[in-house]
Amino acid sequence: MSRLGPNLEVFSRCPLCGVASPNLQFKNKLAYYETSPDDDQWLAWYIYQCSKCGGPVAAQFRGPRGVIADGSPHFNHVSSTNRFIPKLDSLPSSVPKKAARYLSQAMESAHAPDGAVMLANSAVDAMLQARGLAEGSVYKRLADAVELGLITKEIREWADSIRIESNNPRHADADEPHVSNERAKLMVEFARALAEILFVLPAKALTGKSEAERLDHQ
Repeated sequence: MSRLGPNLEVFSRCPLCGVASPNLQFKNKLAYYETSPDDDQWLAWYIYQCSKCGGPVAAQFRGPRGVIADGSPHFNHVSSTNRFIPKLDSLPSSVPKKAARYLSQAMESAHAPDGAVMLANSAVDAMLQARGLAEGSVYKRLADAVELGLITKEIREWADSIRIESNNPRHADADEPHVSNERAKLMVEFARALAEILFVLPAKALTGKSEAERLDHQ
C-alpha cells in the first residue's frame, strides 16, 4: 500500500526508465469520482512524474467522500492504494524465496540486460532445484521436468533457445559478449512464465480445490 503524498514511494525502481529509488513527484489529479452511497468513498487517479526520465505514473487513491472534492490533494489525509499504471511488478509468495530473490532482481535490471539475463538464469536454476531437479546440467533438468510432466516440450524448447544467449555475458564470449535488451526481456519473461507454471498455478489450484470442497460441504 502507498499513502497519498507529494512523492509516490512504492516503486524500488522507476517502471519506465529503471532508475533505482525513483523520485516520483505529484503533478496533477486526473479524475475524481464517488463510489456507491453505501461505502461513502471517493476514488481518484493522481499523476506522478519521474524526475529522471520525466515519464508519468498513475496511482488510484481512495478516502472519505468530499475530502478532495475541490480537486486539491490533501496529503495529510490517510489514504492508500494498490493500483498503479504501469502496474507494480511483484511475485506471489508461492515462488520459493531463493528463486524469487533472483527473479525480482532480474525484473529490476531491465536497464542492464547482461545482468538481467544472468539473474534470470539463476532464477531458473533455483526453481528447478526447488522442484527436486538438482542433478546434471540445466538442459538435462529441463528434459527431466518434461518427463515428469512439470513443463511441456515447448517450454523446454523455449528455454533451450534463450539459455544459449544467457551464456554470452556469463562467459564473456569474444564474438558476442553482450545481450540485447530484447533478448534480456525474453529471458526474464521466460523465468516469470516458469515460476507461474511450477509454483503459482499449482498453488492456485490447491486453493481453488479447497474452496470448492468448502462450498460442497456448506
